[in-house]
Amino acid sequence: EITSIDKTLVQTMPDGWSRQSHRFSARLHSSFSLRDYPFDTQTLEVIFEHRWHGATTLQFQLHPEQTDKTESLAFLSESATQALSGVAWDITHVKPSVYPEGYPISFGVANEQYEASRYRFSVHVTRSLVPYLVKVMLPLLIIVIMSWSVFYIHPREFSPQVSITVIA
Repeated sequence: EITSIDKTLVQTMPDGWSRQSHRFSARLHSSFSLRDYPFDTQTLEVIFEHRWHGATTLQFQLHPEQTDKTESLAFLSESATQALSGVAWDITHVKPSVYPEGYPISFGVANEQYEASRYRFSVHVTRSLVPYLVKVMLPLLIIVIMSWSVFYIHPREFSPQVSITVIA
């Protein structure tokens, strides 16, 4: 779901190529495997491909800064970096890449294959253990300690022992 998009003018380069860039904000949704929770790692991918223009008409290219600094977080906005690396996640690395993707669609021409240029932006994240320890393990530890406290209450005080056990 694209929330905002800023379009720029098309720049014609001296070598005849045209360059256009867009800055956008989007709300992305996906399902993740939580089989290894809380020790899971996730790969968040955003893939761009033009709907109609094939690789002969439109080719995505990495900016020279992206090819030199593939591990950099500079290509994520500050709000995205803060949301991911805030409390729950640690960003391990970011990797942009460009590759052609072929489709077995010939558009009526025999032995042809449609090919499109794709831009993939991968963010690899690992879950931080601190929120898990605070939200899950600490309350369980308090409940266990509370239930053990009945062994330190005098046996004549049967009613408080039962109450604490039931509450725990």
